[in-house]
Amino acid sequence: MSQTEKHSAETRALLERFTAACELKQRVDRGKIVDALTRWARGVTKVALKVVFIANAEGVRDAGVVARAAWEAGEARAAWEARAAVAAGEARAAWPWAAGAARAARAAGAAGAAWAAGAAWEAWDNTYIAVASIGASGAGDKETFDRWYPTLEAFEAGAFVFWIIADELRVAQIPQRVRADELRRLHSADGPAFAWLDDIRHYYWHGVHVPEHVVMDPFRITSAEIAAEKNAEVRRVMIERYGEDRYIQDVGLKPIASDPLFGDLYLEDLKTGRPIARICVINRTAEPDGSFRKYWIPINPEHYNGDAGRIPQAAVASTWRTTPGGRELFYKDWRDYSPVIET
Repeated sequence: MSQTEKHSAETRALLERFTAACELKQRVDRGKIVDALTRWARGVTKVALKVVFIANAEGVRDAGVVARAAWEAGEARAAWEARAAVAAGEARAAWPWAAGAARAARAAGAAGAAWAAGAAWEAWDNTYIAVASIGASGAGDKETFDRWYPTLEAFEAGAFVFWIIADELRVAQIPQRVRADELRRLHSADGPAFAWLDDIRHYYWHGVHVPEHVVMDPFRITSAEIAAEKNAEVRRVMIERYGEDRYIQDVGLKPIASDPLFGDLYLEDLKTGRPIARICVINRTAEPDGSFRKYWIPINPEHYNGDAGRIPQAAVASTWRTTPGGRELFYKDWRDYSPVIET
């Protein structure tokens, strides 16, 4: 029996509600957010805080600066001490099983979105603290449950992150759009992967934060822009969107080995992810105009750790001969690849 199954129906229902909220598809209800966070503030900070909603990136930046200043001045110290309790004390002590059970649900959408909102400096991440009441329920701790349950209600009503100022609680609601790939990485090929508030739009390609045009208009990418990019992950995505074959030709990348029969072998280590590995071969059948078309064939870069990895014949052989299980026969049998007739 799983840890979740050991707990009461009430506790399991709370976890189901949290899981649904982590999809970030709930209808935002500002009235419910104000009510829930007002009750939470009274119970945790012992201060009556006015709830104010943030509309844009400027509001996010300002909230972070003001919240930090309030904390340093001691004006919101009680509230920040309550936050420390979340990080290391009473709430977490009650929720260890719930945090584990909720992690997968949160990672599905809320966690990635909260990470994308990294500009939310000094913010309370409600996608994280809302689980406190679930753990308290599972532990039978009514006092802690009553104290933190309003954060789950606020999350269900659309409260994403919030900041505690001396006399205010500033709230930013959930993002309008969060898109991810099959590995739960932020990703979208047809718009921002993360759209938040009035003016925050972040573009991601399989988890890598990139400029808008890399996703929406890759034909604007230039080889000079790729060369100037300092971030290795972003550079790799730019090359992928630009086209590896085109990149090899446009930057004048030199082959690491050439063979008049089997073609030219190219390799470039991008310092992150999968390197560029291509064999350029020539079609032996002439085109109507008498020219011969070139084909760029991707090669498994894992082969490039031995002498055979620098031999065009071996590279070409690896693109067509496989074992019954699909594994390329690269080192052992590549010499067998010696076609007599090519069409």
